[in-house]
Amino acid sequence: MPSCGTNQQPATQAPAAPADSIVASPAPALPQAPAPADQAAEQTVRRFIGWYAATMEKLPGDFILNADGQDTTKFYAVNFPGTEQWLTALKASGFFADSYLQKWRTYFRQQNDSLRAHPQNDGPPPGFDFDFLTYSQEADTKLTELRAGTFATTFHDKNHALVKARGPHHNQGDENWQEALDVSLVRAANNRWLIEAISNTSF
Repeated sequence: MPSCGTNQQPATQAPAAPADSIVASPAPALPQAPAPADQAAEQTVRRFIGWYAATMEKLPGDFILNADGQDTTKFYAVNFPGTEQWLTALKASGFFADSYLQKWRTYFRQQNDSLRAHPQNDGPPPGFDFDFLTYSQEADTKLTELRAGTFATTFHDKNHALVKARGPHHNQGDENWQEALDVSLVRAANNRWLIEAISNTSF
């Protein structure tokens, strides 16, 4: 009598493929790292320093009336048409926020009030004896130092950055100095970074 086994057939196993015919699946692509977020802000400061080094001597600079001292009966006063020419040239460069330019308008009004309160017609006009963008009496040297140095960026938020420009550190004998500027920037509506403040941090 035939046995009462099941009708299932044993499963057949496919022959293994030769080792040299196995093609490995490509590894999943890793996500690309985003470009450094601080590049655009830093590049703005680098371009500004290069632009200013090239155009500093060409910018308007007639800030003071009666500065020639020819008429001793007249006193220093701020030449507001001259300061506006300078501010117009800064705006045309594309590096500066309107808020930065407005701070200088306020500064010039304050200096004019001071000159009226303390009349003077001899010696350097107070408040005008330094370069306004580098806070230095040797702006060309400072710009050269900064271009040879380093730049580091920090962010207050996605729309505000601080770029620290540092020239080489000089420490030889009695010399211990470093040129430096801190530049605050704001991201404009067109995604460009504009300068809204510059601080002198040299020592």
